[in-house]
Amino acid sequence: MSAIQYQIDTAIHLADRCKEIFAKEVMSERDKEEIQTLCAIAIELIKSSSPSKLREAARIVEIRSYKDKIK
Repeated sequence: MSAIQYQIDTAIHLADRCKEIFAKEVMSERDKEEIQTLCAIAIELIKSSSPSKLREAARIVEIRSYKDKIK
């Protein structure tokens, strides 16, 4: 498996896992720990990213949010 495919697969898995956790009525301690870990990873990625990459990511998230609201 290539590095890019690994990144894609990991991102999809983590996104799906977040959706599962937030869809629950009650979040377990394990779920809270998992969300905290994902947030810590995101913060480290933000620290190491360039401002242009952060803007690009923010735009993508914003567009997805608008798209979801339209549905």
